[in-house]
Amino acid sequence: METDAVTISVKDIGVGFQPTAIPAMFDLFTVVAPAGSRSEGGLSIGLSFVEGLIALHDGTVEAKSAGAGGGAEFVIRLPRAIIVGQEPIRVQSPAVAAPAITRCKVLFIDDNRDSADTVALILQCSGFDVQVGFSGQQALELGGHGRPDAVILDIGLPDMTGYEVARQLRLQPWGQTILLVAMTGWGHATDKERAREAGFDRHLIKPIDSRELECLLGTFMEGGSLRLVQENRDG
Repeated sequence: METDAVTISVKDIGVGFQPTAIPAMFDLFTVVAPAGSRSEGGLSIGLSFVEGLIALHDGTVEAKSAGAGGGAEFVIRLPRAIIVGQEPIRVQSPAVAAPAITRCKVLFIDDNRDSADTVALILQCSGFDVQVGFSGQQALELGGHGRPDAVILDIGLPDMTGYEVARQLRLQPWGQTILLVAMTGWGHATDKERAREAGFDRHLIKPIDSRELECLLGTFMEGGSLRLVQENRDG
């Protein structure tokens, strides 16, 4: 019996999954199901959101299954709060705590509204201040008013390309030191070079990994905008 943690186990008798699927199961937009199974739709964001929410409370979540048709089990562990006198003392998780992140203003632009709202929610749960837009024009308007620290920008927007938006953002005095991240389904060397020429600092392939994005934003805020932008452009 664990004395320093609370354990919650949730089991079902559903379709199950192969153990080899576990490493990617908590990634955003990942669908794990046996071949030939019926799809129920949805964005496949639930497990990623659960993992992020539990991590905020210094907990962990683990997935188990006996394989296709064997059902599934999800085990959540959260640190127990011990009351001493009037002061609650929190038992620290054995996992290494993530470094504190200075509150970062993020502008997230994607014409897929469900995707944009979902990623924004995950980032907000991790402590980021997030605004969402769905077009190039909104990126320029919201950026001009909000002066974000970072802009996450889809390349395939309905009114103009992300490359055009990036160039216009970089022309603004406040836009010269922001972290500018491109999102696209294309990952060839020529695509990355085109993004760099337009002024982007990073090039992420869709569907983006929210944990990778959080790490990137955290590193940016810890290292300072000018230094990171310069390193990315020179590297």
